[in-house]
Formats: sequence, C-alpha cells, structure tokens
Amino acid sequence: KQITFPSLPGLTLGAGGRKALIHTTEGWRRGALPPFSWYATAGYAPNYTCSLVERTWWQHIADDKGSYTLQDLKGGIATNRAGERLIQIEVHANAATVDKDFTADEWEWFGRTLRELCDANDIPWTFADLWVSYPASYGLNTRQRMSGVEFTQFSGVCGHQHAPENDHGDPGALPVGLIYQAGLPPAPVPPTPPEED
Repeated sequence: KQITFPSLPGLTLGAGGRKALIHTTEGWRRGALPPFSWYATAGYAPNYTCSLVERTWWQHIADDKGSYTLQDLKGGIATNRAGERLIQIEVHANAATVDKDFTADEWEWFGRTLRELCDANDIPWTFADLWVSYPASYGLNTRQRMSGVEFTQFSGVCGHQHAPENDHGDPGALPVGLIYQAGLPPAPVPPTPPEED
C-alpha cells in the first residue's frame, strides 16, 4: 500500500552495498496502527512500514531514494546515503520485546515478503552477523555496531543497531534464523518414482 508524504521526496543515495535496514516504531501494541501522523509531522519517514499483525507493507519513499530514519551523530559519513540502494523499514514493534510479541507464522510471513523486497532491489539475502537484544544493543560503541567502512561495504539485511554514528539499539533480537529460512526458496520436491510392474 502506498502512503506518500509530498514534503519528503527522499535523499540521493551514494556508493556502497545494497542493503535493507530494519527499525522498530516503538509504542507498539497489538491492534494499534503505525505512527503515520508522526512521520509526517516529525519528518522521519522510512521507505516502508511493515505490520506483521496486519500483514501489510506501506511504502512512503521510493526504493531508489534514501529515507530519513538514520542520522550522523558525529558528522562523519552520511549513513542515510551509504549505499547504492539503502531501504529503511520500520517494523511496527518494540525493540525490547520484539522476540516475544509475534508468532512464528507472523515472522515467516515477514521473511517471505522481505525476501521479495530484497530480490526486487538486488539486495542479497544475507544478514548481519550479530543481532543483540535491547537495551544491550543501545550505544555508539556496542559490539554489533559496524564501522563506517564496514557499513558502506555491507550488502544484505541489517538493523539500526548496526549503523555507525547512531546509538539506537532497534530492532533488538530479531528471530533472524526464522526470518532467513522463511525467505529461502522451497526445497525441490523429488519426482514420484514410477510404479513397478
């Protein structure tokens, strides 16, 4: 579904690996809609918002434009632009409880649809190595956070907790194994052997 904010045209992306970066909206509770009005007034819209419960993706900014949900705290590299394609996704969830609030079926749906988005944008179906639970993931110098060079070169799926010069720890401890497996193509079914005479 498309929800556009005309005052937010998106940023021009620079050189670097193609990646999808996952955030959490915070303030989530089952049955509540994402904070679209806040995006428009605060100016922090991502490329997409995803609700696992509603099983819906909303697009706010074109795939080939950078969105506004990362910042450079030290004024170094422009992390909003560090990639030929850097798609930022707000999952409607809370970082502290993201591993407990959703069913395996909901995460599998997310994995399948995230894979479709990655394939459409030539983003490799690989994930950052370390996904730390919140609040341990919070801070500028946490063990999972990439350096500027690592982040620019990285291609695949990562989180806000991996972005350099940012201190946010979202999305927390995503069930990455479950998401990854759900996005793999189904195993081929062996042919049925012929019946014997």
